Amino acid sequence: DPEVAKWKSNFWKHAGQAQALVGDITGIEAWQASGRTNEAWAETAYREAEARQRLGEASWVNGEYNYIMGKLTNAIGYVAGDPEMQAKAQMRAREGQDEMNR
Repeated sequence: DPEVAKWKSNFWKHAGQAQALVGDITGIEAWQASGRTNEAWAETAYREAEARQRLGEASWVNGEYNYIMGKLTNAIGYVAGDPEMQAKAQMRAREGQDEMNR
């Protein structure tokens, strides 16, 4: 899932930055180098995940979000008596479900 890969790589980028900072403060060159290596790897992984997303790779997280928001909006449309809102919401929920199933 490209969305999950983006979250993970963002976490490891910050962890690498923190490790490099500790290395800078303490003067431990191995920590500095390791932190910068982790940061560079995470940046590359993030860009790859973004590319996968742009190419249309399905995202379970994005599909789940659209499914839930579609169901919620459908309920609001029902309460408000707005059939057009309900129709759009049902379509969003179906698209979210389809993305999760890909």
